Amino acid sequence: MCGRARNPQSSHRTNTREPQDCGLTWESRSLIPSGGFAMSVSEIAPNRGVVLVTDIGFEHGARIATEFLDAGWSVAVTARTVTELVRIMAGKPTHRFFAIVADPTDRWQADRILDRVTTRFGAINRVIDPAGAVTSAWLQRGSFEAVA
Repeated sequence: MCGRARNPQSSHRTNTREPQDCGLTWESRSLIPSGGFAMSVSEIAPNRGVVLVTDIGFEHGARIATEFLDAGWSVAVTARTVTELVRIMAGKPTHRFFAIVADPTDRWQADRILDRVTTRFGAINRVIDPAGAVTSAWLQRGSFEAVA
């Protein structure tokens, strides 16, 4: 369930939300076609890399994420509400798409976003920030290309 969470690094309660996948993350590492044999994701579509698009609630961000998916990239997206993610996620290839409810301007949540994306897909190649929310903390954390 997506709810308020306490920052474990803080001695007091905060209004900071723990980034949540809110049941929207689909874990399908292999697909089983009608023939009954399993195919790995890499056999279905080659992965061109990993891109993280922050604040996808903006139409421009949704369009960017879709273009990267169509080009064969694994795409992780953040939005501040479940409603924004549900609207964007319809029809996306589940094995290359990862959605997280989080505020990328919050440094603590930004760290959790990066941890979750690298756990799911591996190294991030690009961070795209259509809303201009990415802080220098993101750039200090990784050796990926940031595009604002």
